[in-house]
Amino acid sequence: AAPGILRDLAGFLIDPAGRFEVLDLGCGTGLSGVAFKPIAKRLVGVDLSPRMLEQAQALKIYDALVVGDVENLPDAARGPFDIAGAADVLVYLGALEALFASVRARLKGDGLWLFTTERGERDFERGPKRRYRHSEIYLRALADVHGFDVASLVECVTRYEAGEPVASWAAAFRARGW
Repeated sequence: AAPGILRDLAGFLIDPAGRFEVLDLGCGTGLSGVAFKPIAKRLVGVDLSPRMLEQAQALKIYDALVVGDVENLPDAARGPFDIAGAADVLVYLGALEALFASVRARLKGDGLWLFTTERGERDFERGPKRRYRHSEIYLRALADVHGFDVASLVECVTRYEAGEPVASWAAAFRARGW
């Protein structure tokens, strides 16, 4: 559900008639790309897995697909972008400082950083399914350090595990003009 949740969240914060430069981090097979293509002037996907990118390429919705690490984005994903999104990606990362710095460097002065992660009580901790959880305090502190205003940070359910909802965050952080 994460791509749709982030697209809905973006809908509250952007001009509905606008078209945007969108960076899809950890794009995988392209589910977020499908959600964001209707508002994208240019859509760039980044993922570690060439096989996932092959599946995303088959959708024929991306302007560019790049093999790369979201914490150390390759030059092919330089930007600047209006929107950077990471749907169900942060759960694979513990500390998020490098990711936030990388995203901020790719966004325009008032760009949006949209992401989901599982809810935790500590800065970051690994849950029973080896997915990371992040706390609200940690996410807000990262926003401040990396030049973002918290436009929205809402509780949601991005997936179900064994029939039980997984408590998550959906975030929209707006870059402060530098």
